[in-house]
This record gives sequence, structure tokens and C-alpha cells, in this order.
Amino acid sequence: MSKYQKALLKARDKREAVKAIDKQVNRLRHHYGLNRPLPRHLRILKKSDALSVIDETGRKGAEAKVQDLLNAEVDVHLGRKRYQRRPKDQHQGYRNGHAPERILATRCGPLKIQMPKLRDLKRPFRSQLLARRQSQTSGVNDFLPDLYLAGLSLGDFELFLREFLGEGANLSTGHIARLKAKWEVDYRLWVKRPLSEAYAYVWADGIYLRVGAASDRLAVLVVLGVTADGKKELLAVEPGYRESDSNWKSVFGNLSARGLKRIGLVIGDGCRGLWNAVTEHYWEAAQQLCWQHKKRNVLARLPDRLQDEAKDDLQQIYEAESRAQAVDGFIRFAAKYRSFGPAVETLLKDQERLLTFYRFPKEHWLSLKTTNPIESTFSPLRTRLIKTKRIINTYAALALVQQLLLARAIRLRRLVSGHLAADVIAGTEYQDGVARDQRTRKVRSQVA
Repeated sequence: MSKYQKALLKARDKREAVKAIDKQVNRLRHHYGLNRPLPRHLRILKKSDALSVIDETGRKGAEAKVQDLLNAEVDVHLGRKRYQRRPKDQHQGYRNGHAPERILATRCGPLKIQMPKLRDLKRPFRSQLLARRQSQTSGVNDFLPDLYLAGLSLGDFELFLREFLGEGANLSTGHIARLKAKWEVDYRLWVKRPLSEAYAYVWADGIYLRVGAASDRLAVLVVLGVTADGKKELLAVEPGYRESDSNWKSVFGNLSARGLKRIGLVIGDGCRGLWNAVTEHYWEAAQQLCWQHKKRNVLARLPDRLQDEAKDDLQQIYEAESRAQAVDGFIRFAAKYRSFGPAVETLLKDQERLLTFYRFPKEHWLSLKTTNPIESTFSPLRTRLIKTKRIINTYAALALVQQLLLARAIRLRRLVSGHLAADVIAGTEYQDGVARDQRTRKVRSQVA
């Protein structure tokens, strides 16, 4: 075959490919109705026409109300209403029309405002309603950082909010960054606030962030507590390095300095630094190890073929109704998997800390067995930090984490049967989830 014939075949194949693509495009256009003309009765709305009647009426009403309030301020400053006559010696000044129209960004949309102008004043006029050169309300300034917390990046404000707030709104990245700066001030005050003297339960865990140009990640140590009425309260958000002994001791030392004297139970993972800090500052507090962390550690030391079976065996221990049943479960597991020494040793070395929850109300067991109550606040936090990517400095990171956790903590559920938290704080003793005095009365009634 000659070069000319090859070129003809190549050109024909290219035409066939283009026809196939055009055919597919036409099919899509026909499917979505893009080839059909618009109906004659259909009218394309302009921006002003597209506004809802309710929205437009509310905006116009807000503009009129603000304008009336400004005029009322002028009346008070001049000591007379418009067109009202007063002796010249009592005149405080004269009205002189209005300044050029100003766009004021508010949470209900942009408002067109005309500031009254005055002349021959004996004392200067300063509006208490609208400051000089003010382009947006304080509500908008409070609203913008909340949107950043919700996931809007600095570059997205101009794109998404300009239409809503109007041309008067300051949506530059520098302005948003200045509004966020107050979080650092709030954080410095928040970490020094006083605490209650006692908490029934405390969960402690850490989350890691990338801050600045450092190669190592910053560990943010978080402590969540349960008050006497069963409410969950964020107690501490402090910086650390790999959850070391010194960092956790600093966290619990600060809790003690802020007034926290007694903790009923501390729940955490296998971090040795955490338990050393608890032992040093709150040696009377009971210690509960997270079952989910322990399960993962044990299963990691078993072959894949035994994973499902071992998971069921561990779950039976986890769901045991009494401490005695759980101990029997440990014995059965150790005998069954005695050929895998590291896995058995990993489970048995923390047996006491895994069974501490039996000394507390049964209604609370589900929350006490794991660190899920505090890790549930980390999940949306990690999602938000992916958007942020890298934070410039440590205080900015801590302030952001604190604000995100506080926003999340507001939606945390109260502890089931939260009234029993007060009994835990009062020192009521429990055996297998039942108060000892109730158990004694039950036994006596059975004997009788």
C-alpha cells in the first residue's frame, strides 16, 4: 500500500471518529432539550425581576426603617423635627440634604442608605446607629468567621457572598483574616477560665496538625468532661509534641490549677504519657482504656485467617454483663490463641484498665468503654482541616481547633441517664453497674 493510500485511510478513520463524537453530542443535546427553541410564553427574568417579592419587600422595609432611625437621630441632635421652627439662639444647626447613597451590607442583604448632612453645628454629629465610613454591620463581621469554620475558604468569600451581601461588603482575604484574629484572643482567655471542682468522667485524646514549615506535626491535646448534670463540656485544648509525658502532665496540671480537684474516671487510649499524668495529678481517679484501640492492637498481632473469629471473641468480652463473665472471656481467649503470644500478651497486660467501667453505672457503659465521645468531635474537625491544608502559626491552629470543637460540643448529646453523674461525683460505689446499696437491698429481698 502506497503512502497516498495510507494517508487516505487515516483521513477516513479520523472523519469517522469525528462523526461518532458529533453523533454522541447530538444525542445528549436532544436528551436534555438543548436543540429545541424556548417556548414563546417563557420570559427570561432580569436580576431585579428574579428577586422574591418577600425578599424585596423585606429589604425595602429595612432600608426605610434605617433611614427613619437616622432621621430621628438628627432630630434629637438638632432638638427639633424637620420644618419645626425654633428661635435662632436655640438652633443647634441646620439640615443640608443627604450624602451620596451608600451600600450597607447586612445579614438580610444590601441596603441603600443616605446619610443626612448637617451644617452650622454647635457640636459635631456622630450617629450611634451607623458609624462613619461603615460599609457592613457587626452582624456580618460575626457571621463571616462562622462561615470559615463551616468550611468556606478565604478565596471563596468573594465568589459566593458578593451577590448576597452587595458591593458594600468587605470580603477581602485580609479582612476575613483580621476577623479571625479575635479567635486567638478568645483562646488565650478560654484556656485560663475556671472549672468546676469535680467531673464524673473525662475523655482525653490528641489530634495532629501540620503547622507552618515544620516537618513534624503539632499534637493538639483535647480533654472533654461530664458535669454533674450529665452535660459534656470541653475542658482543654493545648499544644503538645507526640503526646509526651511532659505535655500531658502540663495539660492536667493546668486543669488542677484552674480549680478541677476530682475526677471519677479518665478514659483514654494506650498512650503511656496520659496515664502517667493522670496518676501524678489525679491519683484517685479510676482509669479506663479504650476498647476500640485495644481490639485493633490485638487483631494486628494475629494472622488474617483468624481476624474475623478473634473479633467475635473480643466482642463477647466487650459485651459481658458482669466482670466475672469478662474475666472468663479473657481466660478463654488466652487459651484459644495461646500459639500467638504477642496478641494474648497485648490483651492481658491491660486487663484491669479494660474492666474499670464495671465500677460505674450500667447506663453509662456504652460511653465509658471507648474514646468515641471525644473522637466523634475529631471527625468533622479533620474534614475542615483538609480544606485549610496548612496553618501558619501555632496560636492560629489552636484557636481554629478550639472554635471548631466548641461549635461541635454545642451539639454533643447529654449522657444517657445523666443524673447518675452526680452520684458518681458524690462517690457512690457500683458493682457490675449497680449501686452497692441497691444490690444489697435486692439480695435481702430475695432471701426474705
